[in-house]
Amino acid sequence: MMRLSTERRRRSPALGIVLLAVLAVTGCGGGGESVYPVRGQIVYSDGSPATDLEGFTVTFESVEHAATAEQVGIGAWGLVQSDGTFTVGTHKGADGAVLGRHRVAISPEVQLAEGPVGKSPIPTKYATMANSGLEVEVARGRNNIVLTLERE
Repeated sequence: MMRLSTERRRRSPALGIVLLAVLAVTGCGGGGESVYPVRGQIVYSDGSPATDLEGFTVTFESVEHAATAEQVGIGAWGLVQSDGTFTVGTHKGADGAVLGRHRVAISPEVQLAEGPVGKSPIPTKYATMANSGLEVEVARGRNNIVLTLERE
C-alpha cells in the first residue's frame, strides 16, 4: 500500500503538467460564461463501471466555444475516481461546464515510474476529442452523464 502512495506522488507533478497543457489548449473560460454542475460515470458497453480508469482525465471541450485563432476555447476537466465516476470543472474545482454540446476525451494518467508502461484498458482513440466519438450535452441545472466505452 505504501508503494502505491509513493507511485502516486511521483506521478503528481507530471499530472499537473498534463492538466496545464489541457487548460492551455482548451482555455479556462474566464469569459463570464455560466457553468452548470456535471457529474458522470464511465461504464463499459456491458454496463460495468470503468473502475480500472481511476486517475484518467476526462476533458470536455465546448463545441460552441472551441479554440480558434481568434478565441481561447472553453473546456472543463476532471479525474476519474475508483468507482468510474468523475466531476468536471471549468474555472475552479468541480464547478461544472458551460451550456451546450461538448466533445469529450479520456486520457490515461501520466506514469513517471521506471519500467514498462502498462497497457491502457481502453482504445487510444478515446485520448483525443477528434477521434473519441464522444459528445455530451450540458443543460441548465445539474447534469448526470454516462459515458459508455469499449474495452481494448
